[in-house]
This record gives sequence, structure tokens and C-alpha cells, in this order.
Amino acid sequence: MFDWLDHVKAAAGCSHPIRLSGEVATIDRATGRLLASVSTADLQDGEIYKPCGNRHHAVCPSCARTYQRDAYQLVKAGVAGGKGIPATVAQHPAVFGTFTAPSFGPVHTQRTDRAGRRIPCRPRRHPQPCPHGVSMRCHRTHADDDRPRLMPAPVPLAFTGAKGAVLRRSNFQSACKWRDSVATAGLPGFHFHALWHTGNTLASRTGATLADLMARMGHASTRAALIYQHTARERDEHIADGLSSQIKQTKDRARSGHGQRKKR
Repeated sequence: MFDWLDHVKAAAGCSHPIRLSGEVATIDRATGRLLASVSTADLQDGEIYKPCGNRHHAVCPSCARTYQRDAYQLVKAGVAGGKGIPATVAQHPAVFGTFTAPSFGPVHTQRTDRAGRRIPCRPRRHPQPCPHGVSMRCHRTHADDDRPRLMPAPVPLAFTGAKGAVLRRSNFQSACKWRDSVATAGLPGFHFHALWHTGNTLASRTGATLADLMARMGHASTRAALIYQHTARERDEHIADGLSSQIKQTKDRARSGHGQRKKR
């Protein structure tokens, strides 16, 4: 197990690692001489893993966290020095500027009337170009598959407040009447966070990989995910012991003559 952990360590907990196969060659830069060569077929899983490098936390929390830390180091070096920048830079005046890219006009959307019928996106009687010369009119009635123009559809919320807003930690208990609900269900004192642990434990029992568990948990470290995999292994051992017991009982009954037809 530890050999496998050392092998996947290079992926740094990436949710969608890039899988590479072939030959890994170590070459001396000065002489060009081949120092060592290893085939991925001889390694764990027959592949090596490389982080995907995606900067979006929703896609890969681990790589996004790495990018965040790299950005912090760059800003820190520019303010206090380091990374090849002299410490005297700290004596210089600092300006933190925020630059926003120019707008490309209103975003296309799908609109309906009060009867629920589709109506044109953004009709205008007269041309209304934006300061950049892009027309702000759109007389098209966009279909669901017109994704090049439409923004991605928002993901519907599974649980909302009384007005359909997002539930927050400050109003969750009162909005959901959590204490009354768990008491009615016969689970007084049950915490919502326990559902998180239950979900991760059940996910680990389905055969989810370490990267899958980390993505579900939103963790960049493998430590917590390994706990749930360990729990799943304990459950597997319990099931295996139960199967072994049943097989032993079946053998014992067969040896004692139970279940055999008597000869007439």
C-alpha cells in the first residue's frame, strides 16, 4: 500500500490526473548520456501520474490549491523579496491594482412570457451598440442546445430556504427545523456533519479511488481520504469473515450428512 502511495504522490491528490505510459529516461544535460531508463509497465498501475493543473476549485480542488499557493508566493516575493528578488523591494512603494477585462455586451439568455412561452432573447427597436461596438440586440429565441451563445445553465439547489435562497450556516438550523426533525426521526442530538461522514464511508465502499474521495470531500490532503478507505477495508474484512463462517458451516453440515438424501 505504501509503495502505491509513493507512486501516486507526484499527482498531489489531483482529481483528474494525467496518465502517462512508456519509457522514463534520465539524461545527463551536460553530456547527453543516458543515465537510467524505466518502463512504466514495471511500475505500479503500469502508469505514472501528473497533476491536471486545472485552476478551478470545482474541477480539481488540489490543483486549484497549488495554483493559489503559487500566486501567494509570487505576490509575497514582489512585496517582501525572495525567489530571486532582493529584500530591498520591501522599501519601494506598493500599488495593488485591479484590472477588469472589457465587457462584450449583455449575456444571451432564455426568456419566457407569463404563459411560459419562449420569447426573443433581447429585442430592441433601434440599434444599441455597446462602447466597444458590439450590438446589444438579439432577436433569436434560443433553444436549449444553443450553448455557444448561452451561459451554462445554473445547477439547481437540492435544499433551499423558504424563499428559494441558498441555505447558510447562520440560518440552517431555524430554516430546516433540524432539531425538531431529528427528534421526530428518533435521532435526538444527531448532527448534520455526520451525514458527511456517512456519505464518504458509503462512497469508499463502492470502490471509489483515493482521488475520487478527495474530490468529494474537497480536501487537498490524502490523510482524511485514507481514513475512509481504512474503514472500508475493515468492513471488507468483516464481510470476508462472515463468508468464511458460512462456508465452514456448509462444509460441517456436508460432513455430518445433513442435507443428503437417504437411500431407500
